Amino acid sequence: MKCLEQVKTLSVSMLASAAKRVVVGVDVGGTNTDAVVLNFETDALKVLASHKTPTTHDVTSGVKNAVSTVINHVLESSPLELTQINIGTTHFVNALIQRRDLVKVSVIRLCGLASTELPPFVDFPEDLRKHIDGGTCMANGGYEFDGKEIARVDEKEIITFLKKIEKDGVANIVVAGIFSPVRIDHEEFVYKIIKDYNPELSVTLSHNIGQIGLLQRENSAILNESLKPLCRKTIAQFNSALSDIGIRCPIYLTKNDGTVMENDLAMEYPVHTISSGPTNSMRGAAYMSGVKDALVVDIGGTTTDVGLISKGFPRLSSKEFRICGIRTNFNIPDVKSIGLGGGSYVRPEGNDVNVGPQSAGLKIVEESLVFSSPGKIEKKLITATDISVAAMISSLGNSENVKHLEKGFVEKAVKVIKRKLEDCIDEAKTTSEDIPVILVGGGHILVDKNDKLEGVSEIIIPEHSEVANAIGAALSQVAGSVENVKSLEDNINLPEMEKRILESMKPDMSEEEKRNTQKAIRNDFYKKVHSTLLKEARQLARDKAIKNGAEEKSIYVLEEGDIPLAYLPGSASRFYVKVIGDLEISRRSTYLISSKLNQRDTPCSQNGPVEVRKQLYTSTGKSLVEDIAETCHQMKSQCPAFNTDGEWVLSEFDVECISIGAGILGSGGGGSPYLGKLKALKALKEGKQIRVANPVRMMQKVDDENDLVVIAAIMGAPIITEEKLCGKECINSLQCMMDLYSDGYSDGEISKNGNLIKQEETIEYIDDYQSSEKSLTDTASRSMGKKQIVGIMSAEIGGLNSVEPFIIAAEKNMPVLDCDGMGRAFPELQMFTPLIYGMLPYPSTLGDVQGRRAVVLKCNTAKDLENYFRKVVVEMGCMAGVVISSLQKRDVLGKTVMFTTSLAWRIGKAVINARNAKKPTADAILGITGGKVLIIGKIAEVIRKTEAGFNTGHVIIKSINEKHETLKVEFQNENLVATISTKHREEVVAMVPDLITIIDSDNGDPVPTELVRYGLRVTVLVLPAHDILRTEQALRFVGPAAFGYPNLTYKPCGPSVNLKSVDSEYN
Repeated sequence: MKCLEQVKTLSVSMLASAAKRVVVGVDVGGTNTDAVVLNFETDALKVLASHKTPTTHDVTSGVKNAVSTVINHVLESSPLELTQINIGTTHFVNALIQRRDLVKVSVIRLCGLASTELPPFVDFPEDLRKHIDGGTCMANGGYEFDGKEIARVDEKEIITFLKKIEKDGVANIVVAGIFSPVRIDHEEFVYKIIKDYNPELSVTLSHNIGQIGLLQRENSAILNESLKPLCRKTIAQFNSALSDIGIRCPIYLTKNDGTVMENDLAMEYPVHTISSGPTNSMRGAAYMSGVKDALVVDIGGTTTDVGLISKGFPRLSSKEFRICGIRTNFNIPDVKSIGLGGGSYVRPEGNDVNVGPQSAGLKIVEESLVFSSPGKIEKKLITATDISVAAMISSLGNSENVKHLEKGFVEKAVKVIKRKLEDCIDEAKTTSEDIPVILVGGGHILVDKNDKLEGVSEIIIPEHSEVANAIGAALSQVAGSVENVKSLEDNINLPEMEKRILESMKPDMSEEEKRNTQKAIRNDFYKKVHSTLLKEARQLARDKAIKNGAEEKSIYVLEEGDIPLAYLPGSASRFYVKVIGDLEISRRSTYLISSKLNQRDTPCSQNGPVEVRKQLYTSTGKSLVEDIAETCHQMKSQCPAFNTDGEWVLSEFDVECISIGAGILGSGGGGSPYLGKLKALKALKEGKQIRVANPVRMMQKVDDENDLVVIAAIMGAPIITEEKLCGKECINSLQCMMDLYSDGYSDGEISKNGNLIKQEETIEYIDDYQSSEKSLTDTASRSMGKKQIVGIMSAEIGGLNSVEPFIIAAEKNMPVLDCDGMGRAFPELQMFTPLIYGMLPYPSTLGDVQGRRAVVLKCNTAKDLENYFRKVVVEMGCMAGVVISSLQKRDVLGKTVMFTTSLAWRIGKAVINARNAKKPTADAILGITGGKVLIIGKIAEVIRKTEAGFNTGHVIIKSINEKHETLKVEFQNENLVATISTKHREEVVAMVPDLITIIDSDNGDPVPTELVRYGLRVTVLVLPAHDILRTEQALRFVGPAAFGYPNLTYKPCGPSVNLKSVDSEYN
């Protein structure tokens, strides 16, 4: 007996020594499930076997089939030591698309008084919200951008909410704290409270999911938590399915960034796997080709994914993106996906040919011509594969079945396929230079390798290209990443720096030499601090990678850097570092497989035949049956409604139109109107009214001296607005103005009433105004002694502040005047037209969500007001609500730009109608505004930097027509100057104050300066400024010289359009 055991032991030992150490990679796509076996014993990984099988509806059946097939194939030559199985799947994005297998999620937002106007789920599609919304708690907590507390976490408040959701049966929670990516303490503390209360509750902390941008990060965390039960179930099914065929080993899931994570971690962070399909293809293509910097074009049976790889990893999206209509911002590959594949249907459309997006997909053998029996093609459909065979690009199937296709039809189809690929490649590129393309996927047979693709230096088809996605899944690396916001100034030893400066000053130095020496020393200190902060972030990233299982000696930096942040003090920057390391596979336990696996075709835990379905969505969640984006735009045009006073009562459609128009009138700046739109829509859903009054008609009824109109706006840094969202800053500032007048303010004078009035150069101010009669002026009252606020207006019709007055007016039950103070967007207060034309810049108020109310009683100039408020807004957390003085009847009628809310509405309505009719949106816009198209083309270059707190730089657009023109647009937050260049001339064709606006050529969406990037197809328009901005007086403040172009003399782009109010046309 003992001898027999020794023989068995020896036999196992001999098998193990002969076995090959392997990892199995699996990619579950929309059409096919692919699997490979990779041998990790040599420096160069070797593919031992591969297999492609149809993806099944239950997912696991296809995985079982693919895994058992590849392993059994390798076992024919040698036993295996299996380390792990890595799986990439589209299962979770499909669940979101189909609104199935999702659970309700409760959200605890740590915000104090900030962000309260836009609660969690505010921008979820209503049908998805019904599936997921499990209640919210706007709790104390959260941080400012510099890590200072907004409010302390209240443990009792958290416990009370937990008891409530426990009664409601909700067991999944998201904790999202303001600026948690900067400081995680509050989120971690609340996590401990939750787990102490009930360890069984499932929790997602937002800082583990997304980046700065509260709504997007919170949305990402909500999706993650809602998918957790499905993820646990799916991984359990994977384990069960593999156990059924005799495999017991660790399962890893592939991540969006091209790395892998253990199934325990994947069950906590399913959204990190949601777009791993395209990533797997890109990683596999890079590895098998040996090319680390290129474009990967993965052509499947139904879709084509195109993405850029750098250092062998996919370039990640640098901006927010939408999944199933939801704004998110977690790491995801920047992939362009189109409905083009080997099974794409090809149909004649008049004289043209249409290819895709609908496809035979995995039913290509049943539906296409070349795979049909001779003489049985009457009911078959023409696919892209049929075209490839007919054009003799590829050779497969029965070519006799496509010989009847007309040569002209085939040639047109080939051109359409080529153009679609070239357009997608061009959009994915980041420079205008030709770039290598690695072609993978079964659909690569559509590409004629001998016909050059525009923008491509060479086409590379690596070995095993048809299963590059599974190879990418098998590559076993892990990541560690860090992102935070740091102030360089806060980390500088200021006394030491000043000492160095003082010691370097010599008596014989000129003033210029002193300035240069001082600047050089400061730069030296800033560089050292910058280097230290980056080094600290690098170490944190390395620590995370090691924690995730990386072999320390293999870790390297994939990307790192920092982005200066506009308007923030102390030279603040967003630092980011990502490192990559190899899993320690050589030291891991292995599982010996020496006999063939049990191969069964029945689905896991399911009776009956395996269900196979066609792919209906791209890898990025876009429908192949209908264009989701277009569906969103199919809003029915509505006529405006009016009340008995003749005021225009806004509907949701009106708000949508105004928001679109305001974005276009922002001229590249002003901030996105999106957050304001959400707040306005929320007010309407709560039953409040937003009324817009014709200022001419309204001013006929007011008291010339005592009836006032106020201007309210958000002031601060765009990044802060994205994180803190806006609370009641403007409401608080307006209330302060009302209290000021109620307490007797007149002509810059007020009794102190316990307030300390301070003087600083030309400014007379109060740090934090306390009213003596708060009870007399609550938020519902507008009476202030003799004075009375009768309406509110936008400071600027372009961007975020165009919509902000709507929310205040709804809250205060007062009308918004159909006019503004800029006719567009400008960056500073002194560019407000009433101030340009002599209105006093005081009294003005600045309020934050914490209740601080700064007041300027007197100042010499509007620029003094701008400088003072910019300083105070930093103390308020870099975001506040400003009320700029108070307009009387003569100011409204003589110093504002009339009917601009109507203008924004008309522009937005024209864009929506053009989209619905599939007509050019640029023509629709110009039909309302006047002006002209400067260029239609593609962004070829973007240069940007931060100077004096402003986002500055230029963008170059290359024309798509045959004139070979380029247009250079220079910007400082807003677009300022446009210069056209040809071989023979260079000419400035547009300049501020005229509006230079860049729109997406396809849908008319405005492209702000912070989102311009290489490859975008855009149309650049110049719209005429209102005449009030074109006078000699106005040009001193808003002309070219005011923005640093003293040598440019303003030339109008054309006559101003005579604007009309909506009520004059429809009422």
